[in-house]
Amino acid sequence: ASGANPYESNHAIVEMLSKLYDDRIVVSDRAWSSLKDCITSPSLCWKAMMMVCRPLWLAYAEGEGNINEIFRQNPETLAGFDVALSEGRETRRNPQLMKLRELSVDGKQYSIEPQLKKGNKEDADSIRIYYAWDPESRKIVLGSIGKHLTNYTSRSIH
Repeated sequence: ASGANPYESNHAIVEMLSKLYDDRIVVSDRAWSSLKDCITSPSLCWKAMMMVCRPLWLAYAEGEGNINEIFRQNPETLAGFDVALSEGRETRRNPQLMKLRELSVDGKQYSIEPQLKKGNKEDADSIRIYYAWDPESRKIVLGSIGKHLTNYTSRSIH
């Protein structure tokens, strides 16, 4: 139904792909929880998760050099998707905002500053997937799926 909350569909998408690509991704409890607030359309959620599981994972697993460039050069990468490896300078200077980008999974600490992104609003046509690369397990650890984490620019809005 149009305008329906996409939570159930997006949860099912992430659940299916997390099983299919369990050798490539880990969905943290925090990422599962973030889906409750995710208003991204299921079709975009599907595309974004496929970008994480395939070209983004390959960029880390096989790549040497600029992850965003390797990601963008992959023929599977869909137009409009980009990777930002770090936050802006003002966000990075703010310890409270950077704390939002810390993630603990099974006793390991991660920075989920990197993000796969498409769109620039908080709407059905935009998504942010915050993640960390774990070189030991060779997996992408997902920390948040859906909306932007609060940053320097948006902090006064939230």
